[in-house]
Order: sequence, then structure tokens, then C-alpha cells
Amino acid sequence: MGEEGRSYREILIFYYPGTRLGGASLQGIPWQQLGSEDVVLFTTRPEHDRPLLPLAARMMHEAEEKTGLAYNSSSKLRVYATVAAFRDATGNPGWVAASTRAHTIRLQPADILQKAGTLETTIRHELLRMLIEEQAKPRTPLWFREGLVLYLVPHPASATRAGSNFENVSALEKALRTPVSEQQMREA
Repeated sequence: MGEEGRSYREILIFYYPGTRLGGASLQGIPWQQLGSEDVVLFTTRPEHDRPLLPLAARMMHEAEEKTGLAYNSSSKLRVYATVAAFRDATGNPGWVAASTRAHTIRLQPADILQKAGTLETTIRHELLRMLIEEQAKPRTPLWFREGLVLYLVPHPASATRAGSNFENVSALEKALRTPVSEQQMREA
């Protein structure tokens, strides 16, 4: 299954159905829910993460204005207290700042991203990804959807380059879905 590109989570679920994945530190986390008209925030540190609500709401409205598209449902933002908790819960490596699944953005600790200078860019990127995914036709290639997000919210590290390190579109799609390193993710 690994050679077929399946994640460790998919493999474990296949061979051990009903098993709950996650580190011992994830069991019984007292998640609290905070909400606004546009965003629902899940956090274990509500006083610390509360400022993310108006920030995310503002960015949602900016994304709608910039694209002319509208979110079909409220967005959820789940902020993990530690990088280890984020990695354990999402299966992402520590160099991934956030990931989006359906209408939920799963985010590394906000203070860590803020110190790195990537908090706002990360949230904006994931909100635009969510908006594009809602509107995309089912067979729209991932490279196109991700490229559109990057076009709408340029990242300093994603300067346009001529040429590609990928043999074909399939290799690019695979690198986007399951990058083996931060460098490969940035190249894709």
C-alpha cells in the first residue's frame, strides 16, 4: 500500500479498522469552540487564539472580493497547541504550516507561525484553497487549483521560474499530494 502512495494513516486504518489514530497527548484534549458569523475556531487556548477569528473573517471577505466567488459554508479553523500535536493529528510533517480538509483548516500553533512571519500568509492561502476547492469541478487538476491559489496570494518563496524539475504532470500531481520534503513541496 505504501508503494501505491497510501499514507500511513490509510494503511493503519485498513489493517486495524476501528483504531483511533493520534498520540497519547491528543486523547482528551479540551477543545473549545469560539465562533463568529463567518468562522468557527477550535482551540485548546481560547484566550491566546481568539484574535484569529476577526483575522480569518477579514481574509475571507478579502478573498471573496478578490475572486468574485463566495464561500458556500462557514469555515472552521482548528489551531493546535504544539507542533507535535499538529503532526500527530494531521499526519503532516513539521515543515507543513497548515492543511485543509473539506471546510476545516488545521493550523500549527499561531505563535510559532507569527514568529516565522507566515501566520497571515498561511491562513490566507488555506482560505483561498478552501474557496477554490468549493468552486472547482471534480476533475480539475490539483496543479491548476494550487497554482490558482498561489496566483491569488503570492508567496515570497514561490517566485515564478522557467522550467520544471518534474518529468510530467503525473509526477507534479504526486509531489503536490504527497511531497517527500519541504524542498519538493516548494518546487511543486
